Amino acid sequence: MHLLSEFAPSACEHNTTSITISKPSMVQIPHQAYIDAVFITG
Repeated sequence: MHLLSEFAPSACEHNTTSITISKPSMVQIPHQAYIDAVFITG
């Protein structure tokens, strides 16, 4: 199963579209692991 997201975030140029296709992971990573790896700060 693939998820398709289509949106125009503020970082996109005017009249452009951003398309993201992602495959969900079967691996669950706890939030604390991201904090410990310094992916999330604050």
